[in-house]
Amino acid sequence: MKRFIVFAACLLVPSTAFAIPFFNHLYSDAGYFLDVNNVEERSYECKAIYDFTVTENGVTKSQHMEQKLVVPAKWSGRMIAMPSTPQSFVRTFNYNISCN
Repeated sequence: MKRFIVFAACLLVPSTAFAIPFFNHLYSDAGYFLDVNNVEERSYECKAIYDFTVTENGVTKSQHMEQKLVVPAKWSGRMIAMPSTPQSFVRTFNYNISCN
């Protein structure tokens, strides 16, 4: 019975939920796209680091990119678009995004 009371008390104690923007990475032959959804009343400043392998005119190259992203409060939309072209398209990518 004591365990039940402690468990119920933990559920009733108010807590603060921390959320960050939701990032949806879309990668295909069409290119690379980053859509973002921020449901909070505050904006976020994020740092994005990408490592790409790109084929341009038949030659494969590695690219490193760092970018600062500001995600406005209550905003949803596309933040990054790197469409493929007949001469250049993304083969692989790794990413790391952190926000504060």
